[in-house]
Amino acid sequence: MKRIKTIGLLSCFSLMPAMAQHTLNQGLYAPEPPADHAYVRVFNGSPTTPLDIIFRPGTKTVTVSPNTASPYFSIPSTQTSLSTAFGARSKNSLLLQLKSSQFYTGIIQENHDGKLIEDKKNSNKLKSMLTLYNLDNTEAAIDLRTADGKVKIFSNIKNKDSASLAVNPVTIDLGVFVPNQNTPVAQTSASMEPDKSYSAFAFREPSGTLRLIFKPNITEQLRPQ
Repeated sequence: MKRIKTIGLLSCFSLMPAMAQHTLNQGLYAPEPPADHAYVRVFNGSPTTPLDIIFRPGTKTVTVSPNTASPYFSIPSTQTSLSTAFGARSKNSLLLQLKSSQFYTGIIQENHDGKLIEDKKNSNKLKSMLTLYNLDNTEAAIDLRTADGKVKIFSNIKNKDSASLAVNPVTIDLGVFVPNQNTPVAQTSASMEPDKSYSAFAFREPSGTLRLIFKPNITEQLRPQ
């Protein structure tokens, strides 16, 4: 289950001057798609194998590197699946159930059923939207906190689940923690701006090490064949 709430993240998250910057922003992701379209991206949960995706019939294949998220692409909200393949040996599809003008992240891992997550929109232009995706294939639940452990942002997020939070735009170090433990098992730096959205992905490297990456959400246009 996804959760969303708005907090100040205590005194360590001070609000950046926003009025001048706000006028330069394009909004949450980019201009809105047509009324009958939605935005969809895919995270390739394989630690070693690129993922090929046809987001919309008649467009070029998009190749997503291992443990990487694609940009969001605009597709018709009536579309019911994405064609995906880990090379020639593993072809599959991601089932879709879309709402117009909404944003989605598909999670695709080798030898696992795909999952589609409806992403939260940012309704406060002075805030940043932060979403954590737990892609740790060990099925372990995780917490996300500031790297020093003092501020808890998300608690007990299970595998293939996500949680979203509207936060003050700051630069901060984030850490993944095992619940009830005080030392981060992975950490990364995060820099956020008002009226923008960001993703933190937690996943396993081929070595088995848990990794946390932080990325701004972006959109791109599909190219015709």
